[in-house]
Amino acid sequence: MQGITLRQKLEGMALAYNPKVAPDLSFQLAFAVSGDEPGDYYISVDKGLARFHIGRAPAPTTTIKTPAQVWRKISGGELDGAQAMMSGQYTVEGDTSLMMRMGELFIPADQLELEVKRRPPGPLPIGGAAYLYLTIFSWIFHLFTFGAPIADKSISYGGAAAIAVAVTLYRLVFNRPTVMEAGTAIYFIVMLLVFESNKAFLLEWGGTLSLSVMSFLWLIDMALGRIPLAANYSKWHFIPAMESHSGFLYTNFMISLVWGSAILLQVALRVFGTVYPQYHGPMLAAELSVLVPAVIFTIQYPKKAAERRIEDPEASMRLFRTLALVLIAGLVCLLAIGIGVGSG
Repeated sequence: MQGITLRQKLEGMALAYNPKVAPDLSFQLAFAVSGDEPGDYYISVDKGLARFHIGRAPAPTTTIKTPAQVWRKISGGELDGAQAMMSGQYTVEGDTSLMMRMGELFIPADQLELEVKRRPPGPLPIGGAAYLYLTIFSWIFHLFTFGAPIADKSISYGGAAAIAVAVTLYRLVFNRPTVMEAGTAIYFIVMLLVFESNKAFLLEWGGTLSLSVMSFLWLIDMALGRIPLAANYSKWHFIPAMESHSGFLYTNFMISLVWGSAILLQVALRVFGTVYPQYHGPMLAAELSVLVPAVIFTIQYPKKAAERRIEDPEASMRLFRTLALVLIAGLVCLLAIGIGVGSG
């Protein structure tokens, strides 16, 4: 089994930078890689924060020219970096003193701690994922109460709106709400306002419409957002540099895709159960069962993230975004067809 790519190893160096050694140090460490994985990369360090970049450094402090196989061995501990340089296996241009400090500037992989306890800005002492759980709870509250035998169904929209608006306003004041948070609040406010005038339609299709909007919010953030929805919350469990790491983004794109698809499948089951009421019970059970593999995937998939080989991260991200748009188109068609058949 192949290990991770050299590009991934170099990207990992940015995560391993130790700002405590020289807090005021600024530099650009460039890599001109030849061989079986050619490419130009560089790590910029400024104000204690290291970032990985693709392409040539605009003002390199030090440039390492190396065959891919040589640096793979060095980064894997199979080859001593100083000896390899002295024997001409790779060359260094610019400030060579930076090479003498590599051992102290970059933490060894076996000593690296990526997980930290961070939380979003604000007085509440809760982690980032808590805001996602609160937002999802507003959907659970709505879907549960909307299907319950209560006389006034507007309570379902009103209660969900209260939860979602509280989360969104708090995040708006102290940080920035995600697409899921703001979209959830807007949706439930609109539904509360239009419920009475569209009561007959919403009593039949309200639950299906809500699941559709929830799936849409998962997928649209994945298609158009700077980072996928799952990453907006899981990033608070890691050091800040992790947010732009391709392995972290790839993992969270996968999780977002799984959840967006799972809710889309729930929509399909809900549409079938609405069009054919005699199957409502089995479809509801199937809806709940869909969540089981999604939860298991979310727990298990990230465990191997550091070992997962990603040949072309940028192409993978583009594919994920395209798939999200395709699923959104499928969601719209499914809902339109379902309502059309049900109304006919």
